[in-house]
Amino acid sequence: MKTFDKKDVLSWANCEDAKQYIGTKGYFAHTLSQLNDGIQKSDFHRLETIDDSNTNCFCKEGNGVMCYWSMFLPADKVKEVEKPKKWRAFKDIGEFQCVTNKFIGDIIEVKSDWDGRAYRCLIMWATEGYIGMAGLRFSLLIDLFEHYQWKDSNNEWQPFGVEE
Repeated sequence: MKTFDKKDVLSWANCEDAKQYIGTKGYFAHTLSQLNDGIQKSDFHRLETIDDSNTNCFCKEGNGVMCYWSMFLPADKVKEVEKPKKWRAFKDIGEFQCVTNKFIGDIIEVKSDWDGRAYRCLIMWATEGYIGMAGLRFSLLIDLFEHYQWKDSNNEWQPFGVEE
């Protein structure tokens, strides 16, 4: 996913600063939303000229026609960012056991998102969609996902679910 910092967007108010970019590639738009769409589609063009007598001061060529835009973002100001991981609750006890390698009678360390306290809990029972652990008030897998994390074999806290 690509992103940009709003302070790097050039407009009529700072078009003097943009003159150094004439001849370089960048993104053109009239709104920040349009700018973001152009970035995601990699729709960039060369800045041909700047007309500071007009609020639509940035000129690009498109199909032989000169088009004027109110915003310009140099291509080198666009940054690639890693997409955040998406997680979901365990579907069932089988998926929980497969991912955590924890079974009835095992101890699992969990941490509350409410107060950050960690607990060592004995897994006492399991049925479809529920898991019973000594010391926890929730047993629904979805509630555990929303309010707790578990410590994996590398001693790292993980969401109480799986990565999608």
